[in-house]
Amino acid sequence: MRRPDPDRAPRILAGRFRGRALLVPEGKVTRPVRALVRRSLFDSLQLELADSRWLDLFAGSGSFGLEALSRGASHATFIEAGREGLRCLRDNLGRLGLAPPEVDLVAASLPERLKLPPPTGAPFDFIALDPPFPLVRDSAARAALHAGLTAAGRSGWFAPAALLCYEEPGDLAAELPDGFSEEARREHGITSRMRRLRWVG
Repeated sequence: MRRPDPDRAPRILAGRFRGRALLVPEGKVTRPVRALVRRSLFDSLQLELADSRWLDLFAGSGSFGLEALSRGASHATFIEAGREGLRCLRDNLGRLGLAPPEVDLVAASLPERLKLPPPTGAPFDFIALDPPFPLVRDSAARAALHAGLTAAGRSGWFAPAALLCYEEPGDLAAELPDGFSEEARREHGITSRMRRLRWVG
């Protein structure tokens, strides 16, 4: 079952789609980004969003990419593997009237897709990474994800100085994928941390 989530990813927060409700997948596999985290991130990036190109990884409901498009981004590519996540993404895109070339939806698993040639929309100026927390708590899975990000950057997925917006558990060691430098971080209680990592190659 899909539903608007009243707590974690309820609505687009600003821009042309402001107030529009999002559908989010049921269950524990997909964890929509909380509105507080999204608002804090996007308010800090507002002056950089015009005509930018976004990559939304582990996209789920698409809340990162959709917020970016609402606030002035020119393109968003969404990568999601979960069946319910893909259904919700298709519904959300349809309800907002979004279609190629403004958006691209890739049904693929991560980090495997990051090791392949770049998808439509590359190179990306911003990368939104909101992985399932159980995945990044597993050291081997986290290392594989970070290696995938590095491989993607080195094969042309990211624009020079692209910004990776990385939400992770707040109690996890803040490791850096190769090729990135940390620009800023913000703690959201003890449950999550949002880091801004710059691609330096």
